[in-house]
Amino acid sequence: MNCEQFQEILPHIIDEGGNEEARAHSESCAACGELVRDLRYISEQAPLLLPMHDPGPHVWESIQQSLISEGLIRGGRTPEPAAVIPMPQPARAWTPIGALFATAAVLVLGAVLFNYHPRTPVTVPAGGSDDQLISQISGKDPAVARAYRESLKQVNSYIADAQKAVDNDRNDSVANEQLLDAYQQKAMLYEMATARSME
Repeated sequence: MNCEQFQEILPHIIDEGGNEEARAHSESCAACGELVRDLRYISEQAPLLLPMHDPGPHVWESIQQSLISEGLIRGGRTPEPAAVIPMPQPARAWTPIGALFATAAVLVLGAVLFNYHPRTPVTVPAGGSDDQLISQISGKDPAVARAYRESLKQVNSYIADAQKAVDNDRNDSVANEQLLDAYQQKAMLYEMATARSME
């Protein structure tokens, strides 16, 4: 069997494996063997493609002319292209998993909104007097009030040191960042203490 005879029965070879003579030729001829492997791979992957519409005859003729000009096939008898059967379009409905995720998202959002309690903004006194905050906490738990007093003392010391560094050099970005960080720590302490005093 030569390559031209092999190519004439190529669809039969791909679909059904061909006869013994065709199998022997595909094993002995590297080009035909590679063509069979490529076409089998394509036929295995084809179901994964989206539905296709059969292109017009001019497309098949153009492909055939390209294959002839590249020497991959010889001119002559033209095999009819295989009919492409359009696959039905899937229904545009929720899949069970998609519906499950959508329901879960709605439930989680509802739970978050139900449990949302906006916090009142906490302001840090400009004068640095923390006595009012400590007195609010002292009435509920003196031990916690002592811990907050110590933490506020450390943060105030950190603010004073950072402020000195900024006063020495206003363009020092590290010192400015440390001062901002110190005030954020104090605001966080105020927020925690205020939340505790409301319990």
